[in-house]
Amino acid sequence: MFGGPDALSTCSFSQSGNVPGFLATSQVWFDPATNTLRLVFPLVLISVDAVFNYAVESAFGGSFGNNERAPDSVNFGSPGGFFTNDVGGIPPFNGARACGPDLTTIDIKPGSFPNTINPRSEGGLRVAVLTTDAFDAATVDPTTIRFGATGAEAAPVQSALDDVDGDGDMDLVLKFNAGDSGIKCGDIAASLTGRTFGGRALAGSDSIKTVGCQ
Repeated sequence: MFGGPDALSTCSFSQSGNVPGFLATSQVWFDPATNTLRLVFPLVLISVDAVFNYAVESAFGGSFGNNERAPDSVNFGSPGGFFTNDVGGIPPFNGARACGPDLTTIDIKPGSFPNTINPRSEGGLRVAVLTTDAFDAATVDPTTIRFGATGAEAAPVQSALDDVDGDGDMDLVLKFNAGDSGIKCGDIAASLTGRTFGGRALAGSDSIKTVGCQ
């Protein structure tokens, strides 16, 4: 992820490398007091493993320059997790979000795991935007939603509110044509983007396992 001198003020970044959905689901945070940037994105985009070092070595060849490692800690994979130097602990961070959407929790094929998808299928595919303590899925405008390999592909053909995770609140359940998602054999995640009725950008990602590719 890189940009010119005004990238932070205009949120105009470009992506280097091939991580589908990365730009659409990334947040950039900035702490002017320490001149420090924090990059936040869903871990499922780069790794099927909960340990970040695995993702660095297998997906990136093991080098981020000075940000080569993140600590082997649950802090990275949980909300608020972020890149840091591989020497010492996670530094304090008092910045604010400068760019990027609200990161929401989505569930591809609710009630199923692993989330198997046949890229050659033309059938229906359900994806839920989950209501949490911090986010009300009923505020999402279904007409703005896109879903797929990068989060910019398929528009929903149906939408409804339902409690798909059984926690007593209403989630937004969307149905897509799987063939419109742009998902390819070997993809490990898919992303959803959209806006609330109030105009706030949102994004989320979930893991997938492609099948029927032999």
